[in-house]
Amino acid sequence: MVVRIVSLKCMPEGVDAFRLLLRQAFFRVRNVPGCLSLQIVGDVADPASYYTISTWRDVDALEAYRAGPVFAEIWPRVKAFLREPAWASTCEDIEQAPAETRSRFT
Repeated sequence: MVVRIVSLKCMPEGVDAFRLLLRQAFFRVRNVPGCLSLQIVGDVADPASYYTISTWRDVDALEAYRAGPVFAEIWPRVKAFLREPAWASTCEDIEQAPAETRSRFT
């Protein structure tokens, strides 16, 4: 299982439309095969900054989403609102990691 964290910093004048776009995209992304969960949270200190936290069955499922039609439709629309490039990281859930890789985290 992998967790994808993405930081999205919206232009302040576009916050309302951006939030609507994120809400509309939520169920489309959440229903992509291999997506186990999706959370969208706002930064308390910066009302124009958001994070998506998604859990995927594995890296292959995440990459299939990123190469697929849902991402191809949503990402250009999201990017149009950003005041700076998005930051993203794909992480391994250390609690769910296979025993043979868990030792990297202890």
